[in-house]
Amino acid sequence: MARKYASEQFDFISVTDHWNLPATNVNRNTLPLLVIPGIELDGYDTLGVYYHVLAIGVSQRLAVGIRNFLKVMQSAYIQGALLIWAHPHWTGNNPHDGLRHKFHGMEVYNHSSQCENGSGYALSHWDSVLDRHPNFLGFATDDSHFVLGQSFWHGG
Repeated sequence: MARKYASEQFDFISVTDHWNLPATNVNRNTLPLLVIPGIELDGYDTLGVYYHVLAIGVSQRLAVGIRNFLKVMQSAYIQGALLIWAHPHWTGNNPHDGLRHKFHGMEVYNHSSQCENGSGYALSHWDSVLDRHPNFLGFATDDSHFVLGQSFWHGG
């Protein structure tokens, strides 16, 4: 994947598999771009709202085996991970849902969601959150699952 994205002039990627912190089986110094460790978490908060969250820059193994969404998200936050509210439009979240948690930013565009069913943009969500938090970060991602024949892997 690193070589594939490097060939498209990307400077960095973060591989964020669901509840699985990917192991790098190569010397990171030999990769053609920066690969930032990450994980995608999903689950419900105490109000029963469902989220997907990317924890970018996780520095230790998380206790993902317990599958406690809020506990693992807090652990990632304590480690200094960047918490990104992932594909809020696709997940059915509203802007108020995101304001209840310590997210650093959100996916403003998710290429896979846009290609699959037109739910990739969350610009109105971001605008609403920016009214209260003007430094809230915006991200464009691929969320590519690298399914054979899938052509939408480099649009974020």
